[in-house]
Parts: sequence; C-alpha cells; structure tokens
Amino acid sequence: SLSMTVTERGERVFQREPFRKSHTSRSVRHFLDLFMETQMFAGFIQDRELRKSGVKGLFEVRALQYLETIPES
Repeated sequence: SLSMTVTERGERVFQREPFRKSHTSRSVRHFLDLFMETQMFAGFIQDRELRKSGVKGLFEVRALQYLETIPES
C-alpha cells in the first residue's frame, strides 16, 4: 500500500498524512482526520496488516469458533 512504509527494523508503519491527503474531498479528509485518531481505526489497520501475513484477525477467529458450535444439517 502507498500509505505503508517499512522502518529500518522491518516494521510496517501506516502513514496517516499521505493517506488523508490522498482523498480529494474536504469532508472525507475531515472525517479521516478525526477517525484516524480512534482505537477502532487502529484496530482496523492492525487487522488488515495481520491478514496480509496470513494471520487471522479477531473477527475471523470468533466467526470460526461460532461456526464450529453449529451442528451440521
């Protein structure tokens, strides 16, 4: 992704400003400015990065656990 960079230690870091500025709509940029400060957004970015490495996120884990409890018909 253009909004992710890799540090010298190999860690992937989300670049907030380039991501926010990549949107042409002022209202979208304003929304992103506020939303990117939330824990929900941080969790979303972390989950997306985990999926790229093949790791299942919390949603996938819980969904699989639920599906395993349903009797087959």
